[in-house]
Amino acid sequence: MKKVQLFLLSGVFLISVFEVFGQEAQAPVYKEGECWVFRSVGKNYQGYVSGVLALPVNGDHNICFLGRKFLEVDGATKSELSTASPWNNILYMRETRFLKFPLIVGQKRTEEFKTRVRGTNRLQRRTSESSILGIEDITSSAGAYQTFKIETNEWCGGQSCGRWTYFYSPQTKSVVKYNYEATLGSTATWEVDLIKFSPVQ
Repeated sequence: MKKVQLFLLSGVFLISVFEVFGQEAQAPVYKEGECWVFRSVGKNYQGYVSGVLALPVNGDHNICFLGRKFLEVDGATKSELSTASPWNNILYMRETRFLKFPLIVGQKRTEEFKTRVRGTNRLQRRTSESSILGIEDITSSAGAYQTFKIETNEWCGGQSCGRWTYFYSPQTKSVVKYNYEATLGSTATWEVDLIKFSPVQ
């Protein structure tokens, strides 16, 4: 009887451990040759229109990890992506307010930072609040994945000025769905959907 109880207790302990580890994701380790295709759709964007900070053009973008760098591949043309580009919100090129590991369900982070007001040299203080809301099954064009649902809100002078909702999949090592909407003085949006993931074994 004691052996049975011990076995049952061990089983409960293992289930608890699996549940805990299932609620956490570590930073991804990318492999040479892994590729993703993302569909980008931006509307009414009034920020940077050129340079590394510019929003990606509407359409499909093939991004590969080659030579320890992220490159956008268009036929024979390969362009290195800057870690300052918006793609850093989708793939983990370096730590940002959006992708900061480990991801833990229930985790909340608040950060203060300064950013330049568009069209001026004036700096504005902002507050970013990120919450990992839970685990959610998401179907993108690439397939169905178990993801971490994350919401980030930005506050400018006490007013909400932007909201991001995105779903990170440890399986694809990327965000599989991403939605940004401006909430102050603009109707800008940016949506990203994972179309294809080509892993390397």
